[in-house]
This record gives sequence, structure tokens and C-alpha cells, in this order.
Amino acid sequence: GSERQKLTDAAGERLKEASMINKSLTCLGHVINALSDIEKGKQRHVHYRDSKLTFLLSDSIGGNSRTCLVATVSPSAKSLCETMSTLKFAKRAKLIRNDAQVNEDTGGTIAALQAEIERLRAG
Repeated sequence: GSERQKLTDAAGERLKEASMINKSLTCLGHVINALSDIEKGKQRHVHYRDSKLTFLLSDSIGGNSRTCLVATVSPSAKSLCETMSTLKFAKRAKLIRNDAQVNEDTGGTIAALQAEIERLRAG
């Protein structure tokens, strides 16, 4: 998840890594916002290519698949801000609806497909 850099006392490479994680999570939040706006009927462009994380998850969060999101929160009062942010994010993500379809080619028979494989191997 996101990290408050002041609270973790991260420095050097760890600080750099935490910054990159936070950037990717921010981009993921923007994608989730755009997808939830689309579900509400608004016209939006979804910026999947803004980070590697959103690019890799593009088929899962806005494509042809079923996706589950687990939001982990803390009961600690010190984590109230992060907990509220996580719950708001999960609420927006919950609005996204994908229409998952089975990717299946039913146009050919097994024998025809096996003959095609043999033809390709021979050629």
C-alpha cells in the first residue's frame, strides 16, 4: 500500500522505491476514478499507460475479466487518514463493472485444428 514517508524514516533506495510505489498507486487511483466515471455515464479517457502498474492491470480492471480487490485497513487512530483513503478508493473501485466473456473459438472442429497444426509443422 501507500506509505507515509515521514512515518517510515525511509532513506536512500527505500525512499526512492516508496516514492515510485506511491506514484503508481496515484496513477491507479486516477484510472479507477476514470472507470467509475464511465460507469456513471461520463465520457472519460482512461490513462492506463501512465504507469507500469496500470498498464499491466489494464485487462484486469477495465477489460474482459473478473477482478477482486482486497482493501486492507487498520483500526489504529494513527492510520485513520490512510484507512479513509483506502475505503474511498475501494468504494470507487466497487462501481466498476466488467462484462467478462469466455474467450473461445467455436468456429473450428478439433480435427480441423489438428490438421492445421500438422500443416504448419510440415511447412
